[in-house]
Amino acid sequence: MEKYYDVVIVGGGIAGLATALGLKRVGIPAIVLERSHELRATGAALALFPNAWRALDALGVAHNLITLYSAHSEGYVTDVGSGKVVPISFGGTQDGEGMGVRTVHRKALLQALAQELPPETILFSSKLASITTKAHQDSSLAVLYLEDGTIINAKVLIGCDGVHSVVAQWLGLKAPIHSGRMAVRGLAVYPQGHGFKHQVQQQFVHDGLRAGFAALNSTDVYWGITHKSCLKGDEATKDPEVIQKDVLENMAKNFPSAYLDVVQHSDLSTLTSAPLMLRFPLDLVFGPTCKGNVTVAGDAMHPMTPDLGQGGCAALEDAVVLSRHIGNSFIKDGGIRSKGIKEALEGGYVTDVGSGKVVPITFSGTQDREGMGVRSVHRRALLEALAQELPLETILFSSKLASITTKVHQDSSLAVLHMEDGTIINAKVLIGCDGVHSVVAQWLGLKAPIHSGRMAVRGLAVYPQGHGFKHQVQQQFVHDGLRAGFAALNSTDVYWGITHKSCVKGDEATKDPELLQKDVLENMAKNFPSAYLDVVQHSDPSTLTSAPLMLRFPSDLIFGPTCKGNVTVAGDALHPMTPDLGQGGCAALEDAVVLSRHIGNSFIKDGGIRPKGIKEALEGYVYERRWRAAGLITGAYITGWVQQGGSSRLAKFIRHKIYFRFLYERIFDAVNYDCGKLPAVSSVAEEN
Repeated sequence: MEKYYDVVIVGGGIAGLATALGLKRVGIPAIVLERSHELRATGAALALFPNAWRALDALGVAHNLITLYSAHSEGYVTDVGSGKVVPISFGGTQDGEGMGVRTVHRKALLQALAQELPPETILFSSKLASITTKAHQDSSLAVLYLEDGTIINAKVLIGCDGVHSVVAQWLGLKAPIHSGRMAVRGLAVYPQGHGFKHQVQQQFVHDGLRAGFAALNSTDVYWGITHKSCLKGDEATKDPEVIQKDVLENMAKNFPSAYLDVVQHSDLSTLTSAPLMLRFPLDLVFGPTCKGNVTVAGDAMHPMTPDLGQGGCAALEDAVVLSRHIGNSFIKDGGIRSKGIKEALEGGYVTDVGSGKVVPITFSGTQDREGMGVRSVHRRALLEALAQELPLETILFSSKLASITTKVHQDSSLAVLHMEDGTIINAKVLIGCDGVHSVVAQWLGLKAPIHSGRMAVRGLAVYPQGHGFKHQVQQQFVHDGLRAGFAALNSTDVYWGITHKSCVKGDEATKDPELLQKDVLENMAKNFPSAYLDVVQHSDPSTLTSAPLMLRFPSDLIFGPTCKGNVTVAGDALHPMTPDLGQGGCAALEDAVVLSRHIGNSFIKDGGIRPKGIKEALEGYVYERRWRAAGLITGAYITGWVQQGGSSRLAKFIRHKIYFRFLYERIFDAVNYDCGKLPAVSSVAEEN
C-alpha cells in the first residue's frame, strides 16, 4: 500500500505530538507515525520550566495542564555525606503568567497534546524501517518504508523518533554517545496522601550519585537517581523489582528515610533504568541536521542528560520554532495550500474610479512579531476553528431567547432566560453576544443602534481554475458615494464587497441574490474596472447578502448601561460599527479575551464564581473596553465618510491630500492593539 501526505512526523512522543499540533495551529495537516500501539509514557513524569510553558501556551494547551499541577517555589540540595543542606529557589523562573516550574505526568502531557489533534493524525503500530527519496513534479519526496510493507510519500519529513532516530541516522548525524551515567526513574503512589509540600523539590548528592523527588499532586511523587555506569541500554535489567531493590539496598542505602520511603512506594510498572545519552555539541552545530525536506527535532536532534531538566522543554521549543518556520515558508511560497493557510496581505491600492488616481496603501505596520499581519479568512473557517476547541455539548442550537428576568438565589442574583420553546435557564453570569439587535443589550437598557445611512453588499467569488490575483494585494475602489474592494482568500476564492448610500432598513432590502448581483453589475459598479466586475460575476449566489450598516453612538457606549450586576454584552451587541476599519470581528475577538481574563482572574481569586467578584470583573471589562470600542466606532465612521464622501473637489482634496497623507496611518494604528493573555489557573488557587 502506497500513501501520500504533505507532512509526516516519525515518533509520537513529546516532540512529535507538539510539532503536529503546532503545524495544525498554522493550518498545515500532518500525520504522526508511532511505533507503539498507544501513547508512550516512558519516564512517568518530567519537570517543565517556563520555556516549556511558553511553548505550550503558544500551542494552546498550557491551560489544560496548569490547573492540575502546582509550581515549585523552592528546593533543597542535601549532601548526604556531610549533612549540609543548600536551599535553592525557583523564584527567578517565574514568568509573567506565574507558570514557573512544575512537575507533570508525562502521559498527561502527551494526552493534552494528542486530544487537540484530529482523530486520525496518529497512526499507531507504524514502525519505520528505512527511508529513500524520489523526484515528483519538480520536487523531492521522502519515501518511508514501514515494517508492515506500507510505503508513505511525504513532502516534508520530520524525525521525532528519539535518541536512536532512524531519520537522524539517514541524515548522516553521528550516533549519540554514552555519558557514563545511567538513570533510574519511577513514580511513587500514596493512595492516602504523601504529606510532602507540593512547592518543594528535594535533591540529594552522595559519592557519585544524584537523586531527587518532587510531588505531582497529593498522591503521586516522581523520583529519580543517576549513577555512574557504562552499561548499554540492552545490558541493563528491565525487572522492576530488581531495579527497586538495587536502589534501596545499594545506591541509596545511606539516603534519608524520606527518599527511601518514596522509592518503596513505587508503582513497579513505572520503573525504568536507562543510560544517559548525549550528542556532541560540535556534531549538532556542524552536522547534517537537515537535508532538503527532512529534519529532526527533540531527542532525535539533541539528546542530553537530565541535569538541567531541559530535554522535554527543548522538544516543545523545537515544535513551536519548527512550526513557525514551516508555516511562514509555506505561506510565503505557497508550498502547501490548505484550508487553514491564508497568505498575509502586504499591501493594497485605493483607486478613485472617477479620476483614475491610484493611492498605494501598506499593511506593513500591522505585521506583528509572528508575521501574522492582515489576512482575509472564510468566516465559516473561523467559526469552525473556535467551535472545534469547545466541549461537544457547549453549543445548544435552535435556542432562541425571548425574554430575561432575574431572581435571588442563595444570597446571589441569577439571570433567568426564558426561551421561545418554553425552556427556562438560570445563569450565574449572562453574556450577550447576540448581535446588533441584541435582546441582552435591550434588557440592560442600552439605546438601539442607529442606521449609518449606508448599506453593504457582500459576496464570495469562486474561480475553480484559479483567479490569478496576487494574494498579498488588496484592491479598493471609491466613486461617487460608493466604496468597494476585493481580496483573495486562497487560490480559488475572492471576498468582495461594496457599500452605498441608502436609508433602506434591513427588512426592506431585497434578499434575492440574482437581483443583488444584477444591481451591483448594472447600476452601482457599472463604471468600475473590469477586474472588479469579473469578481462580482463569479459570485457564489448563496453567499450574497445586503444589509444596512449600523452603529452605536460612542457616547451611548461610554455612558450607557453596558453591564448590570452579573450581566454584560460583547461583540456587535456591545459595539456595532461600520466595516471601514475592518474591526467588527477583530474587536469581538478582543472582547472575548479581555472578558475571559477578567472573569478568570475573579474565579482564581475567589475560588469560584462569586457575586461580588463577578460584578467587579464585568465592571473591569467594561471599563477596559468602552473607550477602545468607542474609538473604533469613531475611526470607522470617519474613514467611511471620507472615502465615500463623493467626487466633488472638496471631497477629493480631503480624501487624497489630508486623509491618506496624514490620517490614514494614525487611524489604522488602532489595529496594533494587544488585548493581553488569559490568566493561568493555579492548582494552588483551586485547592484554596
